[in-house]
Amino acid sequence: MAPLDPPHERAGALTAPSLESALPPGARLLLDTSALIAYLGNAEPTTPVVSRIVEDLVGTGRNAAVVSAVSAAELLVGPLRAAAAVAEARVLEFLRGYPNMEVVPVDLAAAQEAARLRAAHRFAMADALVVASGIVRGATVLVTADAAWPTLLALRRPSVSVCLLRSFVVRGG
Repeated sequence: MAPLDPPHERAGALTAPSLESALPPGARLLLDTSALIAYLGNAEPTTPVVSRIVEDLVGTGRNAAVVSAVSAAELLVGPLRAAAAVAEARVLEFLRGYPNMEVVPVDLAAAQEAARLRAAHRFAMADALVVASGIVRGATVLVTADAAWPTLLALRRPSVSVCLLRSFVVRGG
């Protein structure tokens, strides 16, 4: 399957910090909902960063990626709410067939890890389920636009690093 050509122009530009150093070859990535909305949805400042991650790193096989089934559900809400069958089909095609990316279920191990995250750090349950799904599937880097996650995860899971998308966006240029 060829990389998607989202129906918007790419916004913003990448900063000098290297995505390649933030995302080591072979690291398993968890693409969270905010990252995928920036990739599949309307142009956002983080769109070029996540596009590079999805297309150049995941699409080529340099890095495998997981997406929680919770994120899949969240991605489908907009198209379903708008009764946009083409957009829904596009999201489903991406989730089902993008190379080197797997949608993972929430199983008992993920539920247990989510409960730990929620109990210790008051994660919202949906966020805890997304993060936990990746952790139990071996993700070592969480790709997100959520600025709270680096601090929360450093406390709970120092073995999981966070790639905060906005860290790679040039402001005002």
